[in-house]
Amino acid sequence: MVTCMKTPSQRKLEADLADGPFKMGEANKKWGLLEDLEKTWPYALFWVKAGQRQYAPDCFLLNLHVENYPSAGPSGGFWDTESGDVLAAEKWPKGTGQVAAVFRHGWQNGKMLYHPLDGGTLSSHSDWPEKHPSDIWTSEKIVVDYLEMVFSLLHSGDYTGV
Repeated sequence: MVTCMKTPSQRKLEADLADGPFKMGEANKKWGLLEDLEKTWPYALFWVKAGQRQYAPDCFLLNLHVENYPSAGPSGGFWDTESGDVLAAEKWPKGTGQVAAVFRHGWQNGKMLYHPLDGGTLSSHSDWPEKHPSDIWTSEKIVVDYLEMVFSLLHSGDYTGV
């Protein structure tokens, strides 16, 4: 019998998912892990509760690439479990202001959110650490910071639905 060893990144993410901040968000029905990391690694599939808007879903699925967590920030976009791919543009959350800026389906074909916490996006914006020092992903941050950013946008006045 072969036993696979977990990577340091996987162990760190699992520890953060078992810790208070994630569990508190889960208990308050803000977010949750949809599938066991053993099945999805190096991705983590989360649901994130959305604010009530007419004709919009109660939550969105977020598929995050977490292979180098926490040295690199999670990176991902909204997900469709039926197609097993990025959620179609017409089903993405829409809005104005920050919602429109961050939830750009056209950015990297919907595979990343346009925010300094997104590790993939951050890697292509070398000026962001200077421009957005408090929003930038650092290894001291945890996946809850990313989920909280998405949750906050989906509950902001800028979010209008789909």
